[in-house]
Amino acid sequence: MTRVRVNKLIAQVREDGAVHIDVALPLTDCVELGEALAARYRLVDAAVVLDLPDHLEQKRPMGEAAGATIGKLIEWRALRIATATGRTLSFAVRALHERPQPDSRVLGLTGGVTRSSGTNTL
Repeated sequence: MTRVRVNKLIAQVREDGAVHIDVALPLTDCVELGEALAARYRLVDAAVVLDLPDHLEQKRPMGEAAGATIGKLIEWRALRIATATGRTLSFAVRALHERPQPDSRVLGLTGGVTRSSGTNTL
């Protein structure tokens, strides 16, 4: 099979949603700072993410870190978690791994309120 054919097949299955590619490379400084925060404040876990210049892009690593933390909390228990931010919630939910626990729920309390909306007070 040629490399061109392989690339086409990979593109097709990614587009179809059959394959999801995610490279997770935790940055050493963030991991070390998270460990230091957890030790200092006697936390079970702490996640530190990079400070990105684009506030909308910042929601992705925050959500992914939240999803990883929520995943650790849920494990195999029925649990209900509520959060109140739209895009961060979206990224957090995407970071969760599916578990056969029909009584667990992740609920978004707010979200979808745009800056130009008359109902947005921020």
